[in-house]
Amino acid sequence: MKRIVLLIATASPLLADTQFRVARMTRNDVPLGKGQCDIRLQIDKEAEVRVRGVEVSVRISSGRDARDDGSECNEPLPGPSLQGFVFEALDSRGEIILLSAPSGRNGYTAVVRIRDNADGEGRYHFRLSWRINGYSGQPGPPARNPFGTKEAIQVCQEAVVSRIVDHYRHGDVEI
Repeated sequence: MKRIVLLIATASPLLADTQFRVARMTRNDVPLGKGQCDIRLQIDKEAEVRVRGVEVSVRISSGRDARDDGSECNEPLPGPSLQGFVFEALDSRGEIILLSAPSGRNGYTAVVRIRDNADGEGRYHFRLSWRINGYSGQPGPPARNPFGTKEAIQVCQEAVVSRIVDHYRHGDVEI
């Protein structure tokens, strides 16, 4: 029994996982109606990268642990409403391929394999993009807000009061 435990303990670093949340994109150069995640990693040898929503997990097959190198998304990768998915490999010194596009079968997770045969870490950058549901792409005026100014202020006030009551347990709130 002790041999099995020792064997598992020595093998586990080979299958190390790195997990992180992607930062909110601060640039504003992504076109309206387009969702986009730029995943930037430092990879040594071989890894499988999974992106779901704004969560990234990297399973290392060989080499050192992966490091996030400034990944960002303007929107989370959507679930069942995903339309027009596109994968682009933008920067690599080895192989970078999409193994599986997000779908209902894989929990709407993009799966990417990276293989780097050179010594040390290499920079890898890939982009996931999609159409944002409900955006027609047609130019024209923005959709009309059904609320007037007074109604919008009233809805906001009610939401703030409700949150204060629920979160802080104060029943007598006046705005």
